[in-house]
Amino acid sequence: MIVEMNAPRVATAVTTVRVRRGEEDTFASWLTQLNEILAASPGYMSAVVMPPVQPSQSDWVMVVLLTLVPVVMFELVYFSPLLQSLNLSVVTFIGNLLSVAALTWALVPWANRTFGWWLRPTHSVSPRLEAAGVALIVGQYALSVVVFAWIS
Repeated sequence: MIVEMNAPRVATAVTTVRVRRGEEDTFASWLTQLNEILAASPGYMSAVVMPPVQPSQSDWVMVVLLTLVPVVMFELVYFSPLLQSLNLSVVTFIGNLLSVAALTWALVPWANRTFGWWLRPTHSVSPRLEAAGVALIVGQYALSVVVFAWIS
């Protein structure tokens, strides 16, 4: 091990904190005050706070279902009849390949942009915002069912 005697002494601290739901603003205020106190200490260089912004798993499940249903219905109504002479495993593989491709490169990125306000809110999630997102997604489910019932 080589130690340079004249090297500056630097310390880095990384912490992870779970904040109780609904207390995000209180925690952020406390953290701001703490960083102001630390900044007055000799040798203090900087602090970087990187708050996680992660949607709940259930929100993502709802979005994936919203994007998956039209793909599966399209396959069942329009694509599967064209392939009925093929083996079921081949048809299933082709259908899954198309579904994954459509979700990965088109529909989930679109949904991520469209519902970003709900999936990745810039502030703590209010019950009102959560309810609005759920209501919009459930409304889209109902619309999908009605449209696909009409065309199939």
